[in-house]
Amino acid sequence: MILNTVNFPIGNCLFVDALFGNDAAAQLESPALPYATLTAAKTAAASGQIIFVYPGTYNERNLLKDGVHWHFYAGAKVIYTGNADGAIWDNTINYGVNAPVFSRITGEGQFIRSAGLANGNAISAINIQNASSDIYIEGDTAQCNTTNTAGTDAVIKHDGGTFRFKFNSITTTTATGVWWSNGDMYGSVNELSAGSSILAYGAFYSSPGTLSASDNNGSDTYVSGYAWLKADRIDGGSNTAIRVDGATGTAARVWVDVTEAVSASTGALNNALAVITVNGARVYVKVDKISAPSDQACASCDNDAQFWLNAQKLSCGKYGLLLNNGTAWVNGLKIEDTNNAAADLVRCVGGTHFVSFMSSITGTLANGIRHNGGAMTFSAGTVDSSASSNTKFPVLLASNGLILDNVTLIANSGAADVISAASSNFTVTCNGVRDPGNLGVNASHVTVAHDPIL
Repeated sequence: MILNTVNFPIGNCLFVDALFGNDAAAQLESPALPYATLTAAKTAAASGQIIFVYPGTYNERNLLKDGVHWHFYAGAKVIYTGNADGAIWDNTINYGVNAPVFSRITGEGQFIRSAGLANGNAISAINIQNASSDIYIEGDTAQCNTTNTAGTDAVIKHDGGTFRFKFNSITTTTATGVWWSNGDMYGSVNELSAGSSILAYGAFYSSPGTLSASDNNGSDTYVSGYAWLKADRIDGGSNTAIRVDGATGTAARVWVDVTEAVSASTGALNNALAVITVNGARVYVKVDKISAPSDQACASCDNDAQFWLNAQKLSCGKYGLLLNNGTAWVNGLKIEDTNNAAADLVRCVGGTHFVSFMSSITGTLANGIRHNGGAMTFSAGTVDSSASSNTKFPVLLASNGLILDNVTLIANSGAADVISAASSNFTVTCNGVRDPGNLGVNASHVTVAHDPIL
């Protein structure tokens, strides 16, 4: 209910109306005499009071104040178009309140940063970094449609304290969507989508301990919090949907629960990355579907990361899984490719990994499993390359270290074998592996350990 028609006082409340407000005539606790600007209301408010914001457009920034709370009615829009550094909600050293803040911002407001300077951390819509803060922000939309030369801009940045947010959409055309580095973050959003800038880091980016001291109150030498993010859809645009880099080690923890994660790189920008790229920390992802374009993997693991992935379906372009290093535990239902002749549905290059798919991994122009290094234990109902050419195989070896556990291997009728190797002699360990086409293995280059193939 909008209260500007009420003519009796309401305790501990202030009111802002862009159309009928007057900063000079406004009175505390009077819905009939609202302020015209958010800044004037913030200045007048005391700790424990709440500011109600009526529909209208407000071109302002730096609105946080300790102990002061806000409620935005539907149609209330904070769209900052100026060139001053800092976010709309900001408690950083250089651009914000520079102090611990306890505040609750509720309602259906829209918070949009649409201009800014090229100064690295200056142009986010929301920037929470003080380690002693406790802030909750909800609204309809958070958005950033500007960019800088440093590539460190994001719609939401969090690097200290406790921060909770809930939005219908978080969108950007040029920046990173949500960037977490430190503190405890609890986020919920229906649609999280990133832009097309090569400087951006995708829709959700985590880099524990990597921001500069001048931007994050000097707390970048350690990680003292975790991040939780829940979304219906995360769209990485021309970058990644989810990317975790992080400092060396696995002290940082990131949890993401999403219905669909997608990307549309199409060869333009960060096609060396996956839709979900994990290069550090401990990362737990639960997703119904991952969709990758023809030049990206669905998910990758590298460096010293520990990565737990639970996925129903991977619709892959370049790779389904790219396991370069670290340790990954993957449980899923199905992988299928999208006609990229250079792809492998699962490629293991290094690290130690445990991969299980209940149904099948199916390639039309791809190898099923390509094992180039590291150690991987793989189980699935079926690895099926029967729709591919006879130069593709259910399993292609270029290294030792692969264990196949309870898998049915199906190759094209013209293929020479179900487990092949181009050269040398490699050993694969088989437990309950079935070969219904009776093609066998490349005896010149493959040795089967443990159980014979049935």
